[in-house]
Amino acid sequence: MNNIHHHEISEVLFNHLPNQRKIDSQNKTEVLELMKLRANKKLIQHSMQIKTGKIITLKDLSNIYTTGKISNDSSLQDIVQKLRHKHNCTVEISVDSEDNLVGLFIQDSIMQNIFEAFPEVVFADATYKLNNLRIPLYLLMVEDGNGESEVAALGLMTNEEKDTLRWFFETFKKFNSSSENIKLFMTDKDMTERQVIKEIFPNVSLAICLFHVLRTFNREITCEKQNVSPDLRDQLKQVFEKMCYAQSEDDYNLLFQQLESTAPKSVFEYFLKNWHHIRREWVTGLTFHSGNMLNNTNNRLESFNGKLKSVIPVFSNIDDFVDKLFILLKCLRLERDRNAVKMVQKLSAYIQC
Repeated sequence: MNNIHHHEISEVLFNHLPNQRKIDSQNKTEVLELMKLRANKKLIQHSMQIKTGKIITLKDLSNIYTTGKISNDSSLQDIVQKLRHKHNCTVEISVDSEDNLVGLFIQDSIMQNIFEAFPEVVFADATYKLNNLRIPLYLLMVEDGNGESEVAALGLMTNEEKDTLRWFFETFKKFNSSSENIKLFMTDKDMTERQVIKEIFPNVSLAICLFHVLRTFNREITCEKQNVSPDLRDQLKQVFEKMCYAQSEDDYNLLFQQLESTAPKSVFEYFLKNWHHIRREWVTGLTFHSGNMLNNTNNRLESFNGKLKSVIPVFSNIDDFVDKLFILLKCLRLERDRNAVKMVQKLSAYIQC
């Protein structure tokens, strides 16, 4: 053995060597569980150093987590089996001519029962960046008898093209006979989505989320796009916002005349082409009669999307994504039941004077 070293020798350097920093499989499992729960890495590092007596760097913890994620990656067949057997889901798969995944339709028995009980208004939207397959999660949601938001179906789809959306909604209709009782779909202004819904559910009304309406108009009516002054742009936006909250056809017509007399030709033509003919889908006073249950926005879905992103890290592997999705659903359902129990237990109080 050659004991001649061409570098400094010290206990500190020795303890920092990779082999000296390794921890056993039991501690690695503990680190992986804590990292999955998104515990603070510095606190994990401190705890492990006390427990093992070794130097452990933040990079070591990241490497343990990354290695654990890779080893836990599941195939699509594994995910489908987990959905069907562990979470009791109805799962339908769509593939293209080359057998590549196009979409997954997912609905457990609770979602099916909830939709059967409250099918009147359906909220539809997609959320992004939740799984490492880079495919959107499409959500259908309803409102129950206590005003609580309930997920009615889920879809993982590689795109939002017309054929893919048609497959998703046709699958939803196939597994849910109560879909014939849908009165209204609330969506954003995606023309493809709305066209598909109307083809599959010809008797339903459509409503456009008020938030998306205002955001779209603000995005399109700019000084650069319409060649208008800032003052005129702001004036046009104010008129349009008043139109959104018009309480009757007469109120809307008065504001429409004001817009016609104020707006440049390009803006008025844009409005006629994109908004006027579908006014019953976005004017508050006109959508009320379509049975929207006083819902003017997709805020229910936006709220659920926020909860999803608080639980599921960005671009999670698909296995973790599915597990955490159903953990969240279980948590929200428990809170829903707790609120229902509280309502039932409330007693009327009478005070004698």
